[in-house]
Amino acid sequence: MEEKNLPDKVDELLTEVVNKDPLIVASISAVPYFGGTLATFFSAKWLQVYQERTAKLIRQLSELLSDLDEQAIRRDYFDTPEGIDLLIQATELSSKTRSEDKRDLIARILAGATSTDAGKGEYSPEEYLHVVADLTDKELMVARTIYSVQLGQNYRNTDAEDKWKAWEEQRYKIIEKHGLDASDLTLILNRIASTGLVELSYVLFLGTPAPTYWVTSAFDRLMGFLRLGA
Repeated sequence: MEEKNLPDKVDELLTEVVNKDPLIVASISAVPYFGGTLATFFSAKWLQVYQERTAKLIRQLSELLSDLDEQAIRRDYFDTPEGIDLLIQATELSSKTRSEDKRDLIARILAGATSTDAGKGEYSPEEYLHVVADLTDKELMVARTIYSVQLGQNYRNTDAEDKWKAWEEQRYKIIEKHGLDASDLTLILNRIASTGLVELSYVLFLGTPAPTYWVTSAFDRLMGFLRLGA
């Protein structure tokens, strides 16, 4: 039997979606007032969007794989249960976003998963995919900025006042770069902290606990896995 390449595997996923469409469209058509419009979307426009975004994902993946050492690639990865599951999740996530930056991260996770070193470290490509899925485009951009401004710096042994001043300087940089107000930034930072990429730490400043946020070693591992710098 002829071995299927990655685009062929993706075509099979798309075919499965198409085959399910009649049942979906039939139920959607019964929706009062909007049935016809929704049915048209799911039978034609949705599939077109799915195909276009999946094609972009595969092109980005192909470009990333071409830059890897061929000796370090598991050629059978997408024939394994975990590889198939990751591919399905990645294509679904890619189809749900119009963000090219997020799609690039998804492609990088797929490419990283094919490495012969994948699974040997303290990470899981599937977990990384969940992190990307859980965060909005704005939150991912802010996370990247935090990583950039803190790269190569260590404040663990810094006294509380200097640590607070350092964070305040970084916080203003983030606010200015992304056009945020303080309350919006706090919400975003807490969302990023929930993924484990940054850590919320309170320091005593003028006798009052003050929140600061610091990049974790998990974020370092993620950036290394994605082959991204600051």
